[in-house]
Order: sequence, then structure tokens, then C-alpha cells
Amino acid sequence: MRPDQHINRDANLAWTPPPPPATMSKFSVAGHLHNGRYYWSPYDLLGLFLSYIGPAPDRATKRNFYLPLTAVYGRWCRQIAGQSRGGVGHLPNTFQCTWRTGPPTWFFLGASLAGYEWRPKLTGTWEMVLRRARFALVDPLPLLQLGYNFDNSPEIAWQGAWGTRFGNCAETYPFADLLVYVLCFFLCRVHC
Repeated sequence: MRPDQHINRDANLAWTPPPPPATMSKFSVAGHLHNGRYYWSPYDLLGLFLSYIGPAPDRATKRNFYLPLTAVYGRWCRQIAGQSRGGVGHLPNTFQCTWRTGPPTWFFLGASLAGYEWRPKLTGTWEMVLRRARFALVDPLPLLQLGYNFDNSPEIAWQGAWGTRFGNCAETYPFADLLVYVLCFFLCRVHC
């Protein structure tokens, strides 16, 4: 399927190259299901793998563990899917590590959405399909209660059109994992 992508996808059989403006995507997102959440990017899958290999060391700090781990994660992403290796699209512009203290202390690695070719002439609305799929990973109910949605985030309110939508940042998967943890913790405290 052309153009090449680092995104697991299916072809849209109804696709025909669009006259501007595009109203249909050439692809649909296909993913690997893990713990009730879909992953379709090698960057996110690597972050998942590294995040689940075990808890952080007992004396882990930002300087002695989380920052070096995040740097290694970014470097490995560059190696597995970077343009210097025949990769497609840009690398994520942000890599991050979120952690919660324990014991044990767990960490979650994430990268911003990247690794796709999205020019509308070649793929139609593919970029928006990807961004909406990533937004769908985050439970929108708390966001809606705060007056936010896909097209309206605190970043957009602050920076206007240059702001980032929910779901496109490096915190998407870690945020979703932490929300699950916090919700389970809260429900256990209330109902146990």
C-alpha cells in the first residue's frame, strides 16, 4: 500500500484519488489490541514494551533513571523507524516518561504521533483519521465535562490554531494508562 507508512493500516476499498478538498481517507487504522487498547505505531509499541518490563528501581529519580530511559527510548525509535534507515515521515517530535510513585513505582513511555505520510493528494483525509483514532484512546467524558473535545484543548485555547489537540501528544498512552490506574484505585477505595 502506497505511500509507505509506519502505521498499521487497512486499505479503504472505496478510495478514489480526491479532487481538492479531500473528503475520504485512503486508509483506515488497524491495530494490535493489548489490554483493551489499540496500538498501531512502532513508537507506541516500543513504549508499551519498555513500560511493561517491570517497575522502576527503588531509588529511581528523574536524573538517574527516567531521563536516561527516555533518551534511550527516543534513540531506539530513531533506529527502528527513522528516515536514515529508510523510514517514512517524521520521527516523533516529543518523547516523554510519566511515572507514578509506589511501591512499586511504574512508568509509562510515550511519543507524539508520527511515522506516516499524509499529503491529501496521496491519502485524502488520512491525517485526520489517525488523529481522531489517537484521540479516541482517551476517555472523552472528563474532557467534555471541562468543555474540551477533539477540536478544543487547553493548548488550542492558549495558542489558537497552533495548539495541539488531545491525543496527538506524547502523553496520550501514558495518560490513558494513568487514568485507568487512578480510576481503579478510586473505585477500590470507594467500594472496598
